[in-house]
Amino acid sequence: MSNYDIIRGRQVVVPMTNNSGGDIAEGDVVIVDTSTENSFTTTTTEADTLVLGIAAETIADGEEGRVLIAGYAAKVNVVTLTAIGDFLITSTTQKKAKPSSTICNGAFGLALTSSETTVEAILFAGTQFGATGPTGEPGETGATGDTGPTGPTGPTGETGPTGETGPTGETGPTGPTGPTGPTGEGGYIYQTFMFSMEGTLSTGEKPLRIYVKGDYTIAYVRAAVNTPSSGQAIIVDVNKNGTTIFTDQDKRPQISAGAYYDDSDTPDVTTLTDGDYLQYDIDQVGTGGNEGSDLTVMVYVTQNVTTS
Repeated sequence: MSNYDIIRGRQVVVPMTNNSGGDIAEGDVVIVDTSTENSFTTTTTEADTLVLGIAAETIADGEEGRVLIAGYAAKVNVVTLTAIGDFLITSTTQKKAKPSSTICNGAFGLALTSSETTVEAILFAGTQFGATGPTGEPGETGATGDTGPTGPTGPTGETGPTGETGPTGETGPTGPTGPTGPTGEGGYIYQTFMFSMEGTLSTGEKPLRIYVKGDYTIAYVRAAVNTPSSGQAIIVDVNKNGTTIFTDQDKRPQISAGAYYDDSDTPDVTTLTDGDYLQYDIDQVGTGGNEGSDLTVMVYVTQNVTTS
């Protein structure tokens, strides 16, 4: 019997091809190779937003191996002393992560141990941050109020004591304050809700639910398998509160026979509010005893971030 579970405290591993030009060791940091499908390479760019995860094993150049993209990582190679609670980003040293004391654009994990060489960590799946919007233009300075009239001069006293100074005139009214300039736009962060199904795939609605805390916008859905199907594609659907988010069913993720993953088009239903729940269905599997196995369904969402 297949086991179903929400991925929490577990690992999400995908097969990828090493296209870096050299061997990759367990714990090395890798990024998406934008020139070749289903491949990775390395980087010397600090906080590279193309970061994919870390190698789960030694992978020779040109060979396929397992890449850990989310969940617990027993080994992440770092370039300098990293403390518990530091966020992890790519560094200018190839294959090595470096610590960041604050979460930032390009952060892909959180250190669970301290070391100068390797740390244990929790990896995020596609967590990134939008750029801060431009600062609004300052409002115009209000006009200066009229100067109040000068009070009358007091009478000159007799020679000897000086006469009293006349009273000061009233202060004129303050001019109106100019309008405040527009507030700059906020950014957003990516988050991921994930399901998994171990073992041989079968069609039908799966019972597990993920309840949403907060308000989000669904960007797209990715489906991935450890063993691909043959004969026909694997087709996955995602439901919100019991109803599909793909009114146009052609937009569902469809993993072609022999392929390992596919991304959906933008769903027709994209709004998630606090208290909504997500489920997934498997609408089609492979044929001839090669249905496919070990499925992961990732629902990528964005959430607005207020900038100050």
